[in-house]
Amino acid sequence: MNEEKLPDWLTQTQEYTPVRDSDNFITKSSLKFMKTLSAVRGSSVSSDCGISASLGFVLAIAQIVLISLSQNFYYVFILLAFELVCMAFLKTEQMKRCFSMAFTAMLLTVIFMVPALFLGAPRSLLQISVKVFLSVGLIGLYSSAVPWNRIIRGLLKLHVPYLFVLTLQLTLNYIWVLGQEALKTLTALQLRSVGRNRNKQKGAGGVLGVTYLKAQDYSISLYDAMICRGFDADVGGRTLHGGGRTRREIFANAALSLAFCLSVGAFLYLEYVLKA
Repeated sequence: MNEEKLPDWLTQTQEYTPVRDSDNFITKSSLKFMKTLSAVRGSSVSSDCGISASLGFVLAIAQIVLISLSQNFYYVFILLAFELVCMAFLKTEQMKRCFSMAFTAMLLTVIFMVPALFLGAPRSLLQISVKVFLSVGLIGLYSSAVPWNRIIRGLLKLHVPYLFVLTLQLTLNYIWVLGQEALKTLTALQLRSVGRNRNKQKGAGGVLGVTYLKAQDYSISLYDAMICRGFDADVGGRTLHGGGRTRREIFANAALSLAFCLSVGAFLYLEYVLKA
């Protein structure tokens, strides 16, 4: 009887030791997504201090107009001190986010205004930079003090077109949903990555492609659901009526109105009376 032996290559033990590779790309991308999602989530559950969303929005826009019209350094720096005091009362994460937004906007303004130093207008560089810090910080304070659901309801009270409000609300909701999908895709990519990947841009493109396809599926599903339920974009009236004002809300709105009146008084005194 002839005995057939197994080939040598079949009897050898095959061990595969993957080459070590750095996964900083996936880790940093995941951390970035998590920070973005936590920021969006934090804005939706921000501390509600009782300020009326519509009143706060109108006064914030009016205050930004006063800041842009001001030509007096004292008025700008008084508002800067007041805004920094208000930021100090926020939670730690909200204070960091609000200050980082305002400081980043101010830094970009300084970069774009550098030619003013060579043109003999350093005053404009300082004044415009501080004004940008004040304006962006004011919006950050407003978003930190009023939750997004109340901001949307406040926009409806101000008779903002419902199509715009609906688009804003869907955008905020789906930033969270699509961020979760992208985070899941990054986790799956990390678990399936073996060895060294010299083309990490391809992985990033795959994550973006999957997220785009998911966004397309969600938009089609949402559109079909709106068609099936007879959506006619006329549901704003159902969300406008709320309960009565509490004592805390009345006090917060009165304090906000008083602060704005003092700001207007300081603006008129410093800009017109003091110069006369």
